[in-house]
Amino acid sequence: DGEVLGQQSSFVTQFAQVALNAPTANQTDVWIQPQFNWSTQANANSYRIQIDKVGNWDQPLIDRGGLESGSWVCETLLDYGEHYSWRMAVETQNTALNWSLAREFITMFYPTQFSLDREIVFSTKSSPDQYKSSDYRLIGIPGASAIPIDDILGSGFGEKWMAYWDNGSAQDYLKKYNEGSADFHFNAGRAFWIIYNGPFSINKNIASAPLSAEKAVEIPVHTGWNLLTNPFDKNIIWQTVLDFNGISGPIHTFNGSYSTASIMEPYKGYYYFNQSGANFIKFPATAQQMITKPVPVEPALSWKMAINLQCAEEMDRGTQLGVAEKARAGIDQFDYRKPRGIGPMPAVIFERPEWDKQYPGFASDVRPPIDGVETWSFKTQTPGGGASVMTFPGLESVPEGHEIYLVDKTRYTFTNLREENQYHYRGVPEISEFDLVIGDAAEVQEKLDQIVPTEFALGKNFPNPFNPVTTISVLLPEASEVTLKIYNMLGQEMITLYQGNLQAGKHFFTWNAANTSGNTLPSGVYIYAMTTAKGQRFADKMVLIK
Repeated sequence: DGEVLGQQSSFVTQFAQVALNAPTANQTDVWIQPQFNWSTQANANSYRIQIDKVGNWDQPLIDRGGLESGSWVCETLLDYGEHYSWRMAVETQNTALNWSLAREFITMFYPTQFSLDREIVFSTKSSPDQYKSSDYRLIGIPGASAIPIDDILGSGFGEKWMAYWDNGSAQDYLKKYNEGSADFHFNAGRAFWIIYNGPFSINKNIASAPLSAEKAVEIPVHTGWNLLTNPFDKNIIWQTVLDFNGISGPIHTFNGSYSTASIMEPYKGYYYFNQSGANFIKFPATAQQMITKPVPVEPALSWKMAINLQCAEEMDRGTQLGVAEKARAGIDQFDYRKPRGIGPMPAVIFERPEWDKQYPGFASDVRPPIDGVETWSFKTQTPGGGASVMTFPGLESVPEGHEIYLVDKTRYTFTNLREENQYHYRGVPEISEFDLVIGDAAEVQEKLDQIVPTEFALGKNFPNPFNPVTTISVLLPEASEVTLKIYNMLGQEMITLYQGNLQAGKHFFTWNAANTSGNTLPSGVYIYAMTTAKGQRFADKMVLIK
């Protein structure tokens, strides 16, 4: 008996419909840049989503494939207060897509007002004189209230609180609060320098800032430095604002010292340097951080290190240098300016007038890869002239083949930062000049050989005439025992300012016009004299005027 075989057939199984999780059916108040979630299926490699207002699936508003996980944040900003439908399917090559049933949702309406409820914390002092510049904070409020600043801060200007606004000018930029001035209103996006004796609360219903046709709040800006605040009541991703406007540059927040920020929080103020000359910065609603997203990272650097400066209890930590493959020798996208302060504070500044004559102070100087040796020149500001210390976070990231020396051009000394990663000095004069020399050992040494003084010398005191404090400098080509004394014109010794050993370099000493007993001396001409261990004697005159 013969065996009869039937005709062979083939078939392909179809993926089941995708189960939609969020937004749920008929969900309301959905954020206009929604996050969609669905259940994944075994052996499914990618998914496709479609979104439309009226369910026109032949030409939907959004048709996005290649989604590999069970979650996706919409890349397009939807309209406020609108009905939408969405559906999904597993993507396949040989079969028609098995679409899920469509699900509807309604996006949130743009709020007409924000309910502000925030306590701003300041320390409490018994007297306004006890506050320092570092106690100020940058503050703004969401919305577009145009409320005068004293409506929020209350009475007590000059005793209870103080406020300044930055007009962006290169000089004379800080404007003190002036009652009735339109400059001191909480307009949309405007921030102020504020200090307040103790905490204060903001409890108000504020009109929201209107959206343009581009679904953005337009904030007026001027050329140069601007004090900005978040016009929304939710965090803003700053990179989204930059991309929307086609501009660049970081924002700087202040909490006793400056630091750059990637997120713009409500109620805080930020410095931004407007170098494009734009009249407005547009804050798109999409910049609001309703959904957790990766924070944008700064352009890739091969290595970087910071220069921090501490004087007493105050710290400056906003300055950095480094190397990047795409960097240029001059100013580029890696280099940004140093925000100015509200008063005297410690500061490390790259002065680059060749980059910008009006605003020469920079906080970042990134160079191309080092060929031989590279020198970064900078200045420090040490108000009060007290004990100061520089530290260098990130120093370990500099390649091991590079020597790293800090050259103190004001004091004619240098330090190997590989061996000692801190530098202590007395901040006299208040402005000091330094070089960071990094690179090949032989070429670095050539630079160092030019630093130390070549002979003993006694510098001119400054200021001169003076009342009541002056500073005297001494220069030593080698370590030596030194005696520095003050005499009157009769040759009588008034005081010994210093007696002991000093290392090679330039050293500074201050005199407060007092004698050994602490008594203040009268006006007149005085002589200051230095004697070295070798018996060399140097002297000069100075004038005390009261």
